[in-house]
Amino acid sequence: MATTTFANIRASELGSKDRIGSLDYIKPTSKLNRRYVAPGAEINTGQYESRNVIIRDGRNIQAKFAINKTGFFLANHHSKVNDWTDVKQVEDMYTPEIHKFISDLTGSDKAIVFGPVVRRAKAASVLTGNPNEQPPASDVHVDFTPRRAQALADDFLGKHGAGGYSYKRFMFINMWRAISPGPQDWPLAVCNGASVKDEEGVANGLVYTDTLPDRNNIPAEVPHDPMYPEGTIFVYNPSHEWFYFSDMTKDELLVFRLFDSEKEKGWRVPHCSFHNNEEGAVPRQSVEIRAVLYFK
Repeated sequence: MATTTFANIRASELGSKDRIGSLDYIKPTSKLNRRYVAPGAEINTGQYESRNVIIRDGRNIQAKFAINKTGFFLANHHSKVNDWTDVKQVEDMYTPEIHKFISDLTGSDKAIVFGPVVRRAKAASVLTGNPNEQPPASDVHVDFTPRRAQALADDFLGKHGAGGYSYKRFMFINMWRAISPGPQDWPLAVCNGASVKDEEGVANGLVYTDTLPDRNNIPAEVPHDPMYPEGTIFVYNPSHEWFYFSDMTKDELLVFRLFDSEKEKGWRVPHCSFHNNEEGAVPRQSVEIRAVLYFK
């Protein structure tokens, strides 16, 4: 008997909150892959193609999801932050809240929380130019490559006065929260990490800049800096299983792995935003924050 996966379900079999979303995958023939990010805008030099995929609503099937199975799950978490536009409040209050949450969740021996970023759909407002605010990302990606994850894990230890800290395993986790009411017009979709083969993915260099470069004059060489940021982007694979959680509230967290050095099942979760054309959908506003966890 043929195996039925979420990736090959017919549109007629969709639930009321399941969606068919258009996701941007890198073309197999794309050679120069780089992402330039400026305040409020970005460009990708890679050649992408849009693919329509089924994105299942995971709200009523949450027992399927776990960090060590699919690489993600939905958690309940209340924050005392009352103004997400206040960068100082987010950093001073939210960061320790998340530190406690992720430490308790994973039992890690050491946790470093970093990079709270507020994202706003373009329709929501004109971006302020604050480097902590960026538009949603629509390309299928993971934030790090294995090389970058290892370099960053060691660099964080040095910057936090723990250089030489001994560990056997490390893990990067992203925690994503909607701060606008549901339904959101650009919700976050996550791919079942167990449906992604270990050999999938290509490097995509990341360059932060004040102004975006001319697309026709992109340098071909890659900087020889061990800390050169790069993420992982993906070629379309019909076996990928996609999910989102409908009508997320500000008291929920979508928790997912960006990298696990043990590379167990679901060790990384490709993700991206997709357009939700549901009637009444409001411009998305969200905040994400990441952590690197160390295990002895």
